[in-house]
Formats: sequence, C-alpha cells, structure tokens
Amino acid sequence: MLGPPGAGKGTQADILAAQWGFFHFETSKIVEENLLAHDDDDTIVVDEVAYRYGDEKRRFESGVLVTPAVIAFWVSQKIRELAGRGKTIVFSGSPRTLPEAETLVPLLEDLYKRVALRALVITIPEEESIRRNSHRRICERCRAPVPFLPETEGLTTCERCGGKLVQRGALDTPEVIRVRLKEYSERTAPIIAFLLQRGILLRQIDGRAGIAAVADRVGEALRDGVAITHVGTNRKV
Repeated sequence: MLGPPGAGKGTQADILAAQWGFFHFETSKIVEENLLAHDDDDTIVVDEVAYRYGDEKRRFESGVLVTPAVIAFWVSQKIRELAGRGKTIVFSGSPRTLPEAETLVPLLEDLYKRVALRALVITIPEEESIRRNSHRRICERCRAPVPFLPETEGLTTCERCGGKLVQRGALDTPEVIRVRLKEYSERTAPIIAFLLQRGILLRQIDGRAGIAAVADRVGEALRDGVAITHVGTNRKV
C-alpha cells in the first residue's frame, strides 16, 4: 500500500492482516527498532558503504526518509525470512523510494511471483494529511499507530494492548508533516510508474471515507483484478 502520510495505510493493512491472515509488514517499526537498538556512533555497512546510525536517526526525526540502501537492506532481510515461513505480506508504505523499489520489487517477484503482487494507492488531500497527522497518536507500550478519525477520536487507550495513547511529538508537527509530504511527492510517488511499467496490478482508492468504507474498497480492489494505466484512470485488464 502506497499513499501520503495519514492516508490510512497502516489501518487498512491491519484489517487485511486480521481478515485475510496477511503479515502486516510495518517498515516504520523496523526502522524505529533498528535505530533505537544502536548508539549514534554505531555504523551499518551496506554494499561496502558505512552509514552512521546517528545520521539516520536525524533523518528520521526530521521527516526526511532514511537512506534507501539502509532501508532496503533491513526490509530485504525480513522479506526473505517471511517468505521462508510461507507468509503472505501486506506492506504499509514500503517501498518508500524508487531505489528501494528497484531492489525490493524484483525480490518479491522472485519469491512470490509477479502475478501474485498487487499495489494499492490510497489518496487524501494535503490538508487532510496535515490534519490527521498533527492529531494522531501511537500506543506508548506497543507503538501501534492510531489514526485521527471520527471512529478513533475518543480513544484514550490502545485497543491492542491497553497501553496509553500519546502523540509522537516532533514527528507529527505540521512543519515536519510538510517535509514528509514533500518527500512522498518527490521520492515515493515515482514508484507508481515503476510498478505499472513492470506490469503489476495497481488501483487508486480515495482515502477520505471512513475506515470501513475504505476497507470495502480495498477488498474489492484485491478481488476484482482492476489495474490503472495512470493514477486517476481505472480500466479492466
């Protein structure tokens, strides 16, 4: 699933995981776990290049995407593990950059075959992204994100584990959200054309509706074999 910050990718991936038995692959959690597990002066070596964890942490906290080679390394490891266990995967917001896609999509095609891959783009206007993200919360205990929607606005504890819901501080200020939106537009959105060029079925879904309505559209998209030639134009294939 692709889409700007706050589009509801994680929420819809959770629903698919619960209803269809998919493994919800949360790249942001993998990033946070790896960054929190290392000191700033530690390094990770990818393709003979060393990257400092401190530099990657500053990127993440400012809203700029973590270095694509580092992300692709962490994600590739997890994909191979899950494929080895026979797991079907739903990705929420990954890959995030074209270089990541150029590494991860061929890997997925090799492990799962291209015919099994589906891409969904959930869209919301920029102002809605800022509104949702500046109010959204996460669970203090299990780090599960809670979207800011009428269905969840009154929640004070996590429905998964009962932990306290808190905001993410600097990560969800309007200023940082605008940076993340710019990153999405310039670095993530080009992945759509890449997926279409490779013949992967792709569907655009309006994310402004409620959670249940969007979930219905997601389910239809996975069942009906609809692709798009470019964002905004649906046709049967």
